[in-house]
Amino acid sequence: MKVNISFDELMQILSVLGVWVGGLGSLSAAVVALWLSRHSEKVKLKSHVGIRVLVGGGGPKEELLDISATNVGNRPVTISGVGWRAKIGRSPRYAVQIFGNPLSDTCPKTLHYGDTGSFKVFFSDSDWLKDFAVGFLKDASEKEVKTLRAQIYTSVGQTRDVVPEQRVFERLMKAREEAASD
Repeated sequence: MKVNISFDELMQILSVLGVWVGGLGSLSAAVVALWLSRHSEKVKLKSHVGIRVLVGGGGPKEELLDISATNVGNRPVTISGVGWRAKIGRSPRYAVQIFGNPLSDTCPKTLHYGDTGSFKVFFSDSDWLKDFAVGFLKDASEKEVKTLRAQIYTSVGQTRDVVPEQRVFERLMKAREEAASD
């Protein structure tokens, strides 16, 4: 079966097809633009909490707790505070961490793309590890100690929960045991 279409009819069909393709292209462009605008506005932090050893400077090796956050998003981020959360009993328990040594960044700390904020607590400073393990985590079972999370608070109201490395949990449990034997 052969269909005979005149040149004018073919041009009308192609014109309608062009309008449809153009409409789909415009809709796709609008969806991509909305996605990009929402995606670029998100706060993106790559963070960790762990025990590190400070070496160099001719001084002795010193252990410290390091809470670091790196901005991996396009939007500048201001870290307004750092704290802790643990579920002990039926409700969560919260604490704010204070950083008082010159090697640690302080809050507020603005991070542009690729910048890192590093918040340090030296274990030699006023027995922080023991005070934290016995004070904040008092009455906590080992299972409840594992619910401990560092929290990084941003100026836009977003909170990033960070699971500490296994070694942090081990040191906290050891500090609790030592305090109980004293």
